[in-house]
Amino acid sequence: STVENKTVSALKPECFTNKLIKKIHRDSQGKLWFLAGGELFLYNSYEWININKLYKIKPAINALAQDKSGNLWVSVRGEGLYILSKKSNDSYQFVPFGKNEELKNLTIQNIIFDSRNNLWICTNGSGIAKLDRDKLQFFNRSNGFNADIVTTVCEDRSGNLWFGTNGDGIIKYNPSPFVYYDNI
Repeated sequence: STVENKTVSALKPECFTNKLIKKIHRDSQGKLWFLAGGELFLYNSYEWININKLYKIKPAINALAQDKSGNLWVSVRGEGLYILSKKSNDSYQFVPFGKNEELKNLTIQNIIFDSRNNLWICTNGSGIAKLDRDKLQFFNRSNGFNADIVTTVCEDRSGNLWFGTNGDGIIKYNPSPFVYYDNI
């Protein structure tokens, strides 16, 4: 929907007919990306571009996040993560993430880049994974994280991460557990 002069008008593009819109993302250049029905769409002010069709992506895309360099990361069901990076003008490059062997069997529910540019991956059954540079670390019930099914994540202004689970409540993670005060 668009809002002008306090009036709401609905947009109903054909590409969204009978599709659940899972996420809307505004990138660092102001472009709008829509994740709907397992497909990723880019709206460039005059047309809807189906990224799945453009790059011949058959499996569903189920998560989307942007890193500090402006690259979009997408989760492709059964294949892991792919990076959609802008080359020039309006052309993009779509390349697989180098550690997809560790990720391809996961059901990724959501992804987010935190303020430190770490990628957090929420999974259905394997807890969460953190990508710090090129190191992938998993947290689940086997190593102290209280949930295996994690549906969503959000970072607050203080840098805490909040994980929403399926049946195990909310888990708050503070990346800086030790605070040192000198000369108080």
